[in-house]
Amino acid sequence: MTRSPIERHADMCGYYSFFMGSLFFVGLLVAYDDPRLLGSGSLIDVSTSPFVIAANNAGIPAFGSFVNVVILLSVFSIGLSGVYGGSRTLCALAEQGYAPKIFAYIDRAGRPLFATIAIIAFGPLAYVSLASSGATVFDWLLALSGLAGKLSCLQKNMSVVEANTVRNSIVHLGFYLRGSHPIPCRLEIPGSHHG
Repeated sequence: MTRSPIERHADMCGYYSFFMGSLFFVGLLVAYDDPRLLGSGSLIDVSTSPFVIAANNAGIPAFGSFVNVVILLSVFSIGLSGVYGGSRTLCALAEQGYAPKIFAYIDRAGRPLFATIAIIAFGPLAYVSLASSGATVFDWLLALSGLAGKLSCLQKNMSVVEANTVRNSIVHLGFYLRGSHPIPCRLEIPGSHHG
């Protein structure tokens, strides 16, 4: 059974509170002017992570390797999620006529075969980082993804404002203010107006 949006929203507020709380406490444990935060200048230096610095200060020297494993698994998971979502999106676009019809093909197992192959074909772009101008290309891709994130956040804020305008705002606002959600989520409505 599909859970209601209110239940899913409460879960997201819990995750948000967990991550913000962990960042808050790491901020208390690592000084803002700690020279280890700047690192050695290489692009991949896990020792510059405030979490690793806090663990080293606490006497846990192998935490950097653990963070490397977590980052590797996270990147792999994000890649799989991107292939899954991207292939389904490309297949839906093809079914609606916005992409070539070949991407609408679905095999017997229910997988959008050609759409998945097309999405995976962009994976070798990661090897651009090995070229001499790889840092420039990476900066451009990072800027594009950052812009996409900002536009996505803007769209989410506009949706929240629109939903609260259409509904009875007093009842909806009362749901947030009577204590049903953690404090960061009670700020959602005013934050969406100013976001």
